[in-house]
Amino acid sequence: MDGFLKLLMLVLVCAVVALIGLLIFWMADSVGTQTRTESAIVVERTFTPAHSTTTMVMSGKVMVPIITHHPDRWSLTVELANGATTSCTVSEDQYNANASGAVVAAIVKSGRISGSTYCDGIQ
Repeated sequence: MDGFLKLLMLVLVCAVVALIGLLIFWMADSVGTQTRTESAIVVERTFTPAHSTTTMVMSGKVMVPIITHHPDRWSLTVELANGATTSCTVSEDQYNANASGAVVAAIVKSGRISGSTYCDGIQ
């Protein structure tokens, strides 16, 4: 059992290091970059209803449930003039006002390392 615990700890440490690395990459790639408004076409609409998730964590020698509530989420996937697609989180009113095929003004920015397009919303 001792070898199993060492392996489990190694896997957990690697997972934490990987998550921290992804966070640092995302911050370096997108935080502080200039936004611009581009014309885009709505190609997909997604609604995710409110739900809760439960994660069990060890507190001393006892497993304790941590319940996280996730509110309703509305998003529009838009296609920009250059053919790139990106998902924009929007309000319920914006979601209801824009059907698939609608032309919207997307507020976007480009990653300085990856070149990926990030959406900050629609006007």
